[in-house]
Formats: sequence, C-alpha cells, structure tokens
Amino acid sequence: MLSDLERVVEKFGREDIFLELRGYEKRQTTITIRTKGKLDIEESKIKGVYLRAFQGDFWITAVLDAPSLDTLEKTVQTVMKNAKMHLSENKNYFMESYTPYTDHYEMPVREKFSDYDVMSKFDTVRDIHQQLNDFDLPSHAKLKNSSVQYFDLTEHRYIVNSLGTSLDLTSYRISLMFQLVVQSSSLIPSATRLGRTQGYEVVTKHLWEDTLKNVQARAVRLSNAKFLPREERTVILDPELIRLLGHESFGHPNEADIVLGGSYLTNKIGEQIAPEWVTILDDGTNPHDFGTLPKYDDEGTPASKTVMVENGILKTHLHSRETAFRMNTTSTGNARAYSHRFDPIVRMTNTIFLGGDSSLEEIINETKQGILLHGRRMGQADTTGEFMFGVGEAIEIKNGELGQTYREVTIAGNALEVLNSIDLMSKDIKTGYAGFCGKGQIAFTGGGGPYVRTKMLVGGKT
Repeated sequence: MLSDLERVVEKFGREDIFLELRGYEKRQTTITIRTKGKLDIEESKIKGVYLRAFQGDFWITAVLDAPSLDTLEKTVQTVMKNAKMHLSENKNYFMESYTPYTDHYEMPVREKFSDYDVMSKFDTVRDIHQQLNDFDLPSHAKLKNSSVQYFDLTEHRYIVNSLGTSLDLTSYRISLMFQLVVQSSSLIPSATRLGRTQGYEVVTKHLWEDTLKNVQARAVRLSNAKFLPREERTVILDPELIRLLGHESFGHPNEADIVLGGSYLTNKIGEQIAPEWVTILDDGTNPHDFGTLPKYDDEGTPASKTVMVENGILKTHLHSRETAFRMNTTSTGNARAYSHRFDPIVRMTNTIFLGGDSSLEEIINETKQGILLHGRRMGQADTTGEFMFGVGEAIEIKNGELGQTYREVTIAGNALEVLNSIDLMSKDIKTGYAGFCGKGQIAFTGGGGPYVRTKMLVGGKT
C-alpha cells in the first residue's frame, strides 16, 4: 500500500496545498469464554485510506474502504480540485516548520499473533479460564460466574504527505481481561485488565499469571465484605486507580482541544497545581505499555515522553499539530486516529505518575485511619475536574494494620483537591493497565504509577 500512496501524493501534490494520505490495515481477534460453556470468537480485518487536504482555511477529507489505485487517484484528484477552488492567503501552518520523516518501523515482539491460528488461541484461552476458576472459596460463598477475554491486534499504518513524510509503521497490542463473580450475600465482581504492546509471548510466557492470582485473591476477600459508610477519608490508591484518576480527571482536561473549549486547566500553564513531589507524564514511548505508539503519531510526529506536570507545576498540554499552532507551541505527538474512518485528534497515550520515596508498607504503617483502594469498576469525570469512580475493593487501615474488606465502593472528588492532598507516594510504580478510551473513537491507552496517599470522599451502600 505504501508505494501506491507515495505515487499518488507525488502525482497530485502541490506546493500551496497540504496533502496527506493515511493507509490502515488492521487484523483483530477477540475471544471471550464464560462459565457454562458460553463463548464468543471474532476475527476481523479492516483496510482503507483516509485522505485530507488543507489549504489555509479548512480541511477537505475523504474516506475509502480498500480502494483500488484508480479509485484512490480519482478521489485525490477530486479533493485537490475542491481545495484549489478555495485557496486562501491565510497562513498554512502545516507548511511551516515541518520536519518530514522517512522510516520503516515495526514494534519488536517475540511471537507474532499471525503465527497462531484462532483455534490454537481458543484452546489457550480456555486453559487460562480453567485456571481462573481453580481456587479455594470460603464455605459461605460460591462461584457464580467467571470470564476471560482475550484480544490481539496487528496494525499496519502508512503515512505519506506532500511535505516529504513517508512512514511504514507496524504495531502489536494484546490484552487479557479477567472477571470473577462470587455469590455470598450479593453478586460481587472481581475484575481487571492487563494490556501490553507485545506479542503472543504474553500468553505463552505466562505474563498474565500474577494478574489472574490477584483477581482470585480479591474475590476471596470480597466474599465476606461489608458496606462502607460514606465520608471523606484518607485513602491509598493503587497504581490502577491512580492511572484512572490521571487519565479521566487530569489527562482529558489537559488535551489541547478540550483546553481550547474550556477546562479547569485552561490558562494554567506555569501554575502550581499539585505538591512539588508530583510529576505526571504522557509517555507514548514507554516500553510495552498498552498506549505506546509505533514511534510516530498519526500525523507523522515522533512519539514523545511529555512531562505534563513537573514538581507540581503544569508544564504543557497535549497537542496535535493543529492545536499546537492555535496555541503557539509545538505538537507533543498526540494526534491519534483509530482507523482510516476517523480524523486524527488529540488523545493520550500512557498516563504515568512518577514514584516517591516510600514503600507501600511504610505508607500503610504511617496511616492511622484510612482505606486502601484496589482496582476499578466504572466511572465518569468532566472538564471541571469533578469525578466519581467505582472501586473494585476497599480495605480498612487502622493504626497501620490492614483490616476489614468493603465492597461496592465509590470514590468522588475534585481532581485539583485530590492532587493537592497527596502526601505520600511509593517508590515503585506499575504500568500495563489497558484502557479502551472513548472520545468519538477508540484509543488504546495505558499507564499507571505508584501507590498514592491522598484524601477524597469514599462510600458505598448504607
């Protein structure tokens, strides 16, 4: 496909009109196995081209599903004809200060998904599901339901534009979601999702085992869990929850298109928004994390490790080339499109909090009264920074000791208030939590961080 895109751009490109063609070839497998023998197997392929021309005032775009070379040429010719009819003397920012890249890059993996057929994958997922069910439950509880969802995706992306960029990019993503529903006094789910930009070695090398065991252990604890009265509390967030907080409550409001529309971070660059020990990254280069990019974003800008908050100070928003021009800065490499059917827009990659100086044990020991929170269930946040998330499990802390487990807990608060209440962070950080983020289109995101102590409203049923 790349050679066809290059020929078309060379044939129809003009110096006064920016022309870009993006080709996509995607192959995806999803296998879901549940108790009572219910299963779903889906294999899909997508192929197509997205093309756009910019002439100083607005975009002209077209989407083609698996086009022939002749169809592609005719469509580009029509798009360029329309662009010429609307030529403007306005500055064409896509023509200025642009560094073109020519590159062929494939994410390094040990085992490609295409080396295994769907039935082989199904047999392996079935074995994993059997292991998920193989654990000891207390006598008062029984296993009601369980599921394993396997997902793999191979993507080939081709980006060619009239300024000289020609990219051939291949990426691999894999995720495994585990869920256990234990019946005691109510149905209580224990679930989490592992996600990596790696190959099938995640399965064959059993890189999922620790995640599975954590889900099982949480299911046992939840089988005898109680409800928690609602009040503001000192909490310790696990890496999965600090990623969720960073993604939903800080990351989205810090995407430049959202900032331009109005968020609580608008006009806050250079301001102290968190304690000096808080640093937050958007890292599209983090090895093997689920949101890691294949070296470039969907505008051909190199992926980067963007320091959004450094020592508590907001340093930058996340940008595409378009938002960067509008805000007089440079792109951070965050223009992403799910497929050829979507425009590239500003999206996060991996949202990561850097660690602090304590161990988790030290944080627990220094907590006289609080709650240790594990895992996510659901949630929502808005551009004001207000949020409410469901938590997988809450464990009481009294005088530095772990105690009673609570279920069906929600947390709520304001992002800036929660960030400014952070007083302890663990040294070690954990990433690899998979996110299928929606913003008009899917984006694969990841990240994580340390265990973090802060304050927020916590509660459940009464």
